[in-house]
Amino acid sequence: MEAWDPMLKKSRRYVVEAMMEMIRVILEVVRMWMRLKLCGVLSHVNGGEGSRRLRRGQRKTALVRNRGNEGLCL
Repeated sequence: MEAWDPMLKKSRRYVVEAMMEMIRVILEVVRMWMRLKLCGVLSHVNGGEGSRRLRRGQRKTALVRNRGNEGLCL
């Protein structure tokens, strides 16, 4: 049994690292999604006639929000 302890510890550490990596990836995807939403790139998803007026307003608010960090919208 003693011989297995280090292997168990190693595998547990590996699982924890893998989970942390998954969480990191998910957070990165969410961050990118929010960035796209801020830039109004995904506003066309709404579709329909009323979305045109909405889009113009969204773009304005996005510009106001991103005045501090202009490198956000490329």
